[in-house]
Amino acid sequence: MELVKILLSTVMFVWIGGLAQAQSFGSLHNNAQQQNAADLFIDQGMDLKQALNMLETHFNIVFLYRSEAVENKKVKQNLVSGGNVEQVLNVLLEDTGLHFKYLNPKTYGIYADLPDPALLPADDLMNETVTGRVVDAQTGEALPGVNIVVEGTTTGTTTNVDGEFELSVPSLEETLVFSYIGYQRLLVAIDGRTDLNIELTLDVAQLDDLVVIGYGEQRRSDLTGSIASVRASQLEGQSISSIDQGLQGQVAGLNVTSSGGRPGGEMIVRIRGNNSIVGGNDPLYVIDGVPVSSGTSGGTSMMALLDSGNIQSIDILKDASATAIYGSRGSNGVIIITTKQGRADTHIIDFESTIGFQQVENKIDMMNSSQMLEVMNERAINDGRAPFFSSSEVQALSQINTDWQDEIFRTAPTQNYTLRFSGGDETTRYVVTGNYYDQEGIVLGSNFTRGSIRVNLDQEITPRLNISARTFLSRSERNAIPESLTFDSALQSPPWLTIFDDDGNYTSAPTLKQYPFSPSSGENAVALVKERLDHRKMDRIIGSVLADYNIMEYFTYRLRLGLDYHSAEQN
Repeated sequence: MELVKILLSTVMFVWIGGLAQAQSFGSLHNNAQQQNAADLFIDQGMDLKQALNMLETHFNIVFLYRSEAVENKKVKQNLVSGGNVEQVLNVLLEDTGLHFKYLNPKTYGIYADLPDPALLPADDLMNETVTGRVVDAQTGEALPGVNIVVEGTTTGTTTNVDGEFELSVPSLEETLVFSYIGYQRLLVAIDGRTDLNIELTLDVAQLDDLVVIGYGEQRRSDLTGSIASVRASQLEGQSISSIDQGLQGQVAGLNVTSSGGRPGGEMIVRIRGNNSIVGGNDPLYVIDGVPVSSGTSGGTSMMALLDSGNIQSIDILKDASATAIYGSRGSNGVIIITTKQGRADTHIIDFESTIGFQQVENKIDMMNSSQMLEVMNERAINDGRAPFFSSSEVQALSQINTDWQDEIFRTAPTQNYTLRFSGGDETTRYVVTGNYYDQEGIVLGSNFTRGSIRVNLDQEITPRLNISARTFLSRSERNAIPESLTFDSALQSPPWLTIFDDDGNYTSAPTLKQYPFSPSSGENAVALVKERLDHRKMDRIIGSVLADYNIMEYFTYRLRLGLDYHSAEQN
């Protein structure tokens, strides 16, 4: 604790010195904004509150806003460009009805459209003054630079070098919010007082948080590299087919996008952008200390073979100092995955299930039969030829309207079931998990299923010797379709032709392409998705054995053996 206090005091001394120098040159506001956001990735559809939290971490600032002001609001567009905090906010808050206001170098207010203050009654204007002092709860030392704001407004100030402040408020019945980096946030009701003495408490929980790195575990407060963490609670309730899909929108600087949307398909993961134009750009995945293969095999994501329900934590190592132990393999960043372990003196049975549905949000608007027949005849006349269809043919064919998109798309269910046994005693801990995942594709004929078993065992053989074993078995099956040919065929097929001919057979490709204006390629789209299937099966085994022998205090010998085996079969 004393070390934490010394570090915080040192940081505060440096910050105060930089503050005084910036003020002397009249550039405090601009200097506070010149942090590069080139590594910031915010996905469209993300909760606005989550995006603001990412900005707070990235720019090392604080946003003040009412919870209801950002509730149920979503990010309107992907944000991947660089810029300072105000440039990013201008894009982020566009079309949300919200605005921001600079309060001090470390604080911005987020607020909705407000009425003109000149139109407010006199009682609503700032007509009361509150003064006070903010100190450390344990040492009693003054805390300079503490952010103080009237709750629910953008009215605020900061403490001076002696920890003192003065703030004008609408009334003495307001609540003040005190926030300071490294300390717990505090809400204080004024309750008619004009002089306040505030004590802030260190937020040691965040500083003591353990982070998994290449060399083991470290306290977050001891880290110098750029590392972000995702906990199991952030993945709960998500119906996801792969681990990397669950990382989407969770971490600043981590960009996760779908490569096509097919069931079990690959997700494109980039840590701080692309690093090579000729080599690979995928990060290195490490599961329980074992580097594993990523990418795809036969069009199926290697990470889709793993069950996200077994994850305890995911740590993303972004920079060179954090990934150094992995050498060139870690040049694109490292994603370290730690699976769940049993706890002593407990025996727990968990059952988890999620069910979801997927459907096409927007289809391409196409002409019906009557409209297309009219346009084709006009085309022939414009080309100086006779119409393709007579009036009687137009009248007869207009009675048939086949929506080929409706015929290949469907509402697709997704199911995920997990059964877990965990527990242990003083010397033995275990976790046994079984998982079944089934995802139907939104296109007929496409689907992805996975079944897996995981066994994690930790045993204390002697007070000096500990052995851990991790075993994971998985089998997945995927039915793929010829996507490009299917979609092109559905969009090019005439709406006045049906899926089946008069004999009950699929309407043939020559029939679909019998007209002078027909495209040269294309087949019956429904026949493609129902009859031409591509069945792929993949098995994967990931195992490791870890032995720790404590030779003497501060000296432990560690031996780790790992296996990552996978095989694929395509029919």
